[in-house]
Amino acid sequence: MDGIIIKKVFSFTCPSGQAGRIFRGLLYELKDHLLSCNDFGYIKGELMQEGENLIESAKIILNGYINFVKSKIERI
Repeated sequence: MDGIIIKKVFSFTCPSGQAGRIFRGLLYELKDHLLSCNDFGYIKGELMQEGENLIESAKIILNGYINFVKSKIERI
């Protein structure tokens, strides 16, 4: 019984479920804003590329963390 309760609390508070999807969505929204800034001429190529690289790195880290949390939840 304790394992079920821990699993529900852990999955609710850690970004493997809904929160993880929200965080991913925020990264995609950020990329969309970056593209808009580029389209309107607020930023140029080098800064655009740096922003895309940072967002991609954040996605990789977030996905890795979500997978880590999921593996921990599955063990409970």
